Amino acid sequence: GDVVVTAGNSFHGKPGGISLTSGAFGENGGRGGSLQIGGGHGNVGGRVELFGGRSDIKGGSLILSSGKSSIESGFIRISSEDASEASGSTQLHTGNSDSGKSGDLLLATGNSKLAAGNVIVYGGDSEEGDGGSIQMEAGDSHLSSTNAGEINFFAGDGDEGGSLSLSSGAGRS
Repeated sequence: GDVVVTAGNSFHGKPGGISLTSGAFGENGGRGGSLQIGGGHGNVGGRVELFGGRSDIKGGSLILSSGKSSIESGFIRISSEDASEASGSTQLHTGNSDSGKSGDLLLATGNSKLAAGNVIVYGGDSEEGDGGSIQMEAGDSHLSSTNAGEINFFAGDGDEGGSLSLSSGAGRS
């Protein structure tokens, strides 16, 4: 049967919340407890859905954040699992808007005093078929007196400015 955990509703104040936290090791180090949420196993595996609350004004946010540390924070991995025939796709996109502006998609690394992280976009290799492509496409505009989207590339500023290189692949024939 189903298991349903629901916090209390409220009409004149703050409704109840739900907090799931695994155990801490203590003050002398060690590894904290893990928290796993998974869909059921079957011929078609069960889905796991995480979503913010619905609202007529502004929907709730969904925040995924790695663990904080004074030395090295944890990492976040979002990926589909391996498969013998076809692995699942991974999609990251913002919602559509009927009358306003759709949301932005920001992909950025953090700043650093020593060396900032890189942004790497990579199409997969193939042993027997075509390699994976990378496609960047700016948005179209369908209303007169409006502009289509732009694609801009900028190298960084510094004592020696960053390079901007485009090169095609080498052929074997």
